[in-house]
Amino acid sequence: PERVTHEAIKMIISNLAYKIDCITTPSASMKKNIENYGVKNRIEVIPNAIHLISFKEDDELKRTEIKKKHNLKEDDKIILFVGRIASEKSIDKIIKALAIIKKRSIGKEKLLIVGNGPAMDELKQLARTLKIEENVIFAGTVSYEEIQHYYKMAYVFTIASTTETFGIVTVEALASGVPVLAVKAPGAVDILTDGVDGLLVDNDVKKFANALEKIIREPELREKLSRGALKTSEKYGIDTISERMLNLYREVIEIKKSKSKEKKSFIKDILSINYGGKIKNDK
Repeated sequence: PERVTHEAIKMIISNLAYKIDCITTPSASMKKNIENYGVKNRIEVIPNAIHLISFKEDDELKRTEIKKKHNLKEDDKIILFVGRIASEKSIDKIIKALAIIKKRSIGKEKLLIVGNGPAMDELKQLARTLKIEENVIFAGTVSYEEIQHYYKMAYVFTIASTTETFGIVTVEALASGVPVLAVKAPGAVDILTDGVDGLLVDNDVKKFANALEKIIREPELREKLSRGALKTSEKYGIDTISERMLNLYREVIEIKKSKSKEKKSFIKDILSINYGGKIKNDK
């Protein structure tokens, strides 16, 4: 079935490609995937954007209210995940990594999972099996207006998925000054720089746990990554990305106009040759 799906996508893209002047994609990894389908068209990488200002604001009273709601203490180190609760997000790896570091008794770590989806019951059972159910909080769906406060509470943001095209939640975390721990995979590697705004690790639970422990144990590292996170997020502001998209539209339109003029000139020249230097007008 997977092969059939890929073949179908390839056929659709190939059939549409000749009509397209330019393709935009949110990441370099996605650009490579499209090229692998045999598309020869111009492809430009223009990431998704966020309203940076929404994630700069910090409301301490609101944060305190949310912590109370989820029975979180002031000194808890909150490991945050935001997204759809589904198997492809590999949230089970984050839970397993938490179980590993809890055995080392390194502090008051709590995993706060924001979102909803079909894997919820399975993940709750996993937390119970690993005997860390008190350290894993399922917050459910949170409104866009409220999510910024969850980011501000976080000590580290985590992504274990290997199937992302562009993680907008990654950018939101960075804009909140939260370091990101992610698996080296498309989406994450397009946004993050290892050791600058977060940590990137191989797709291995133990390595993920070690990196998570490193951020929690080393506040100086966490502070450095936080500064880097804020700097990286500036590239994804709505004004910056909108300007890039507008410039691309203008450029493509101008190229289209130029080609249209060349085509008309070519047709005129052909007609002139056919009619002895005079273009025949049908009446």
